[in-house]
Amino acid sequence: MLPNGDRVTVTRRSFYHLIADSRIARKPWRIIIVLRNVFAIHAAKFGRREAFSQWREDERTLVGYAILDADGGIRAIHIVAPSEQRRKMKQGEPLWKR
Repeated sequence: MLPNGDRVTVTRRSFYHLIADSRIARKPWRIIIVLRNVFAIHAAKFGRREAFSQWREDERTLVGYAILDADGGIRAIHIVAPSEQRRKMKQGEPLWKR
């Protein structure tokens, strides 16, 4: 569940897609970490949403975002540099902020 109360479903198919990213494959628990630490959600193309996240791990602050389908499924998770996250947050209409 996201901090705004929305439910997200990780299916077997979406899980295999998510772990295609080596940063997720090495630490698959990051899927839950990313979703639990969402601080903003923006509208994206094709009725999707981008859920932006930030968390602490091994004394470092990491950032990323999840691409969510309109039906509550998760399409992708990306762990990115802070500058990339800031750039992405300038796109799309803000829908929710913590």
